[in-house]
Amino acid sequence: MRATPADCGRFADLLDALADEELAPGMAAALRDHLAACPACAAEAAAIGALRAELATLRDEAAPEALRQRLAAMLRDDAPTTATPDRRRLLALTAAGVGGIAIGAGGFGLLHDSRPETIAHDLLTAHARALLAGAPPQIASGNTHQVRPWLSAHLPVAPRVPETEDFPLLGARLDLIGRRPAAAILYRRRAHAITVFATAEDLAQDWPSRPMTRNGFQLLPWVADGIRYVAVSDLNPGELAMLAERIRAPGP
Repeated sequence: MRATPADCGRFADLLDALADEELAPGMAAALRDHLAACPACAAEAAAIGALRAELATLRDEAAPEALRQRLAAMLRDDAPTTATPDRRRLLALTAAGVGGIAIGAGGFGLLHDSRPETIAHDLLTAHARALLAGAPPQIASGNTHQVRPWLSAHLPVAPRVPETEDFPLLGARLDLIGRRPAAAILYRRRAHAITVFATAEDLAQDWPSRPMTRNGFQLLPWVADGIRYVAVSDLNPGELAMLAERIRAPGP
């Protein structure tokens, strides 16, 4: 069975209900058939499941006060003023709330909008949520030949995942950016965590196209082989650009 765009539009809003086991048996079976034929929807379903699994591992303990204030300011300053509620965005940010941040749906804009500023907010939120959660990557490995195949098996793209001594590779996970699944490749530079988000360029028309700084965090975008990348970190821009050049270079 070949999936069609009409099928995707029909089933996209049912993925959460499937994960919650809220669908009637016939509809659930039809949706599972669609997922078997559609890598994009299957990746989004996998991302939803991964986020739920990550939330289940969290303990109810407070984040350090300084970190809570910094992340709260980041989310507040970047929040859109008008939008439509997005249940998946709430799910993606719940981990931050469990970690000790008191988040108000209106105050911090846990909402969906397709503008680059809002996608930047998504990217920052995903990076910050993972830092607060402290959960291990879905694939924890410093080997590109383990991480890249794992990503290509869950997404319709195979982003570059180079190994470098200066920026140790930690692994990867799936995330939801603008309601679409994306790769989140994890690196470290000294004590600085770096998340390199990646998705197909034609699915990233609203992703940032220019470097941005938000509350001390750098967002550095680029395109290679038809894939849009955005590196997010509190690392200084010069060193973050060094990692971008390593990923741009030919190779794995």
